Amino acid sequence: MRNLNAVCLDFIEDTVRFVATDGMRLTYYDVQTENFEQQMPDNLEQILLPLSAVQFIKKHFKSSKTKTIAIKIGSSDISIENEYVLYSARLIQQTYPDYKRLINGLNEEVCIVNGNKDEFIKRLKLIEVLSEKGYTAVDLDINGEKLLISIRNNNVGTGEFEIPCEIEGNVKLFLNPKMLAQALQVMESEEVVLKFFGSDKPIVLLQKENDNYLHLLMPMRG
Repeated sequence: MRNLNAVCLDFIEDTVRFVATDGMRLTYYDVQTENFEQQMPDNLEQILLPLSAVQFIKKHFKSSKTKTIAIKIGSSDISIENEYVLYSARLIQQTYPDYKRLINGLNEEVCIVNGNKDEFIKRLKLIEVLSEKGYTAVDLDINGEKLLISIRNNNVGTGEFEIPCEIEGNVKLFLNPKMLAQALQVMESEEVVLKFFGSDKPIVLLQKENDNYLHLLMPMRG
């Protein structure tokens, strides 16, 4: 049985990859283990952390003044400890979706866009005003010279914005503007890369200056 209600920790050589998906989008973030005081065991491959555990860790460890934590991984549980908090959680004993197969299957870009993260977010926020519950898809039209995002809503109105960026190729598809903005907001790099593989295939968002983050977003029906 496969489980989406979890964060997958994928141990790949000298990297711990944190992977999450909700079916419409998938993201991963790589953390190098070279700064760890102790290396991960060679036989460790993947563990699934419940979302409730992730939420607890974010709340109680992120605000801590102590930057160092101790992590112990057992066959069925995980414990995380710092100077103030000791937390234990049971691991999910199920299979995570084969995300690598999905990503590796996207290998023929029809369009590549390079642009500034803040410019994308600013215009996506404007277009979100015209979207409403039950109608969230926006039209993304890239014609080799410019990128246009537009929405037509009979109840609210029509909007169209051009996003300044560098473009190679052409593509047209529908996307959820809120999900696209959320993916961009957590990026550390100011310059981002969007890769398109067709109007009915996922788009891939990358950081231009750092390859430790990847976000995959499914298109919507217009």
